[in-house]
Amino acid sequence: MKIISATIAALILSANPAFAEETVETYFVKNNKTPYGTMTAGPMVGTYGASGFEIGGKFSFEPFPNGFVQPINDSVSFEAGIFRGQSEHWTRMVTSISMRWDFNLIPLWTVFGAPGIALRNEEHKDFNRSENNSGLAFSVGGFFNVSEKQAVRLEFDYVDTTMRAGYIFKF
Repeated sequence: MKIISATIAALILSANPAFAEETVETYFVKNNKTPYGTMTAGPMVGTYGASGFEIGGKFSFEPFPNGFVQPINDSVSFEAGIFRGQSEHWTRMVTSISMRWDFNLIPLWTVFGAPGIALRNEEHKDFNRSENNSGLAFSVGGFFNVSEKQAVRLEFDYVDTTMRAGYIFKF
């Protein structure tokens, strides 16, 4: 009975033209390659901790548009960002460099993980002192692709506990 059911399902799927045609690189499994050298840039705003606010931007260059895993629709970019934030207790400047690994799920959505390093300069108003430190950074997030050249970006930075949103332009 299972063999008959599987055979009927295979016949129905093979008769459906949507399954018989080869799909374009629009979903997680890819068939095409993307061009080299894609760049993105855009402004971002975010919150830091419970009371902080920051503004800045990110820029990326994609030297590996075909990613590391050939059967899936992924790409790897190098990304740099700079943010200035403040609250009633502190002011800070963060500069980061990371490797962003994108996974293009469907045409509208791309998710990513981005390990990297960050340099932080924080001035604490309550203690009248300044700190410079560096360390690891890791963020996860996604892009809502408005068009082929524009996207809304949402991310969460684990190390700094920062939520950011921005509008990204691809060129």
